[in-house]
Parts: sequence; C-alpha cells; structure tokens
Amino acid sequence: MSMRNYFRRWIFQTVTLLSVSSAFIFSAQVINASWGGGPFSYALQRAIQNAASAGIVFVAAAGNEQTNNDLYPSYPANYRVANVVSVAATTADDLLDSRYSNYGATTVHLAAPGADILSTWNTADDAYMVESGTSMATPHVTGAVALLRSAYPSDSVSAIIKRLLNGTDKLPSLQDKCVSGGRLNLAMERPQRRRRRRNPGSNLFPGRAISPARTTQHNS
Repeated sequence: MSMRNYFRRWIFQTVTLLSVSSAFIFSAQVINASWGGGPFSYALQRAIQNAASAGIVFVAAAGNEQTNNDLYPSYPANYRVANVVSVAATTADDLLDSRYSNYGATTVHLAAPGADILSTWNTADDAYMVESGTSMATPHVTGAVALLRSAYPSDSVSAIIKRLLNGTDKLPSLQDKCVSGGRLNLAMERPQRRRRRRNPGSNLFPGRAISPARTTQHNS
C-alpha cells in the first residue's frame, strides 16, 4: 500500500470514529451510516459497541457491489453488533435493485427505496441530485427509527429493531435476501388501529395521543 493511500484511509477512519463518537456528545439515538468500504476495524467496532451500550441504533448501507454480504463482508454494515441495522435498496417496483444493491439472508436486515432518490448534494447549500444506492435507502430507515424512538422512548435498542423488522412488507423479491424478507413500512408499526375521528392531537401512532398544545408548540 502506498503512503498516499494509507494516509487517506487513516483520515477516513479517524473522521468516521469522530463522527460516531459525536453521537454521544449530542445525545443522539440513531446514527445514519450512508457510507462503506475499507477493511474490518477493531476501533470502529468498539465505537459501535459503545454506541449500543448508550442505546444508539446504528443504521448502515449494505453496499453497492451486487454481492452477498453473508459471504463477502461489507463494513460497517457487517459489524456483528446488536445495534447495527443493515439496509439494502429496492426499486419503485418493489424489487431488490440488482444493478448494485448488496444483500444477505443473515447479515442484511431489511430493504428500503433506494432507486432514483432526490437528495441534497455537496456542491452547494441548495444543490440537489437524483441518485441511486443503498446510501439513498439507509436514511429512510434512519428516519423510521427516529420516529419509533419518539413513540416508544422506553424501548431498548433490540425492541426498536424488532418493531422495525416486524413491520416490513414481505416481498417475494426479498425472500432469502435479507433477515426480514421485507421492505420498510413504518405504518405497519402502529399499535392496533381503531376507527376514530382524527383530532389536532393525533399522530402517526393512534393510541399514543399528543396534546393539541404540544402539537401547536412543536409546529410553531
């Protein structure tokens, strides 16, 4: 390995460790890891384990090499830590995006939309770009975890992940491709739904009402 490549890898790993560590400083409850590459790192694994101990869910892109993560690990998605959720990408037709998405019956947990996603871009503060990849799918899951954390604040990391995976839409295209065999569907995570009139205090999770005063204050 050339010194130039070694230095680049060292910078990448250092920035990554700092990013994970900053989650503790800001009391984050979920980390979005829309990145991947590089070898196994004991230091990064330890940082993710520390995050697990602090109750932080670590959501990671499965990778874009069209490979089976069960056979060919892709990091950080393949770290065997209880708080890691690995995300594959699906198309608008609810198919695993075989153009790039990694998969794994035991190492990838679920899939989320990742094809042709409009996202912010790094060329300017107001720049947007349409991109595809597991890095586009991962933020959908991160957002879902954040909402579940808000709705079930007393749940453990494992309980939140269980809710997430149990609520997926089971798809033939994802059978034996991921642990859940399904694509993200946050609506399936609601408590038992009953027909009732909506009111200003209702939220995404019927039965867990938010007072109108709090809702108004939140939206102001």
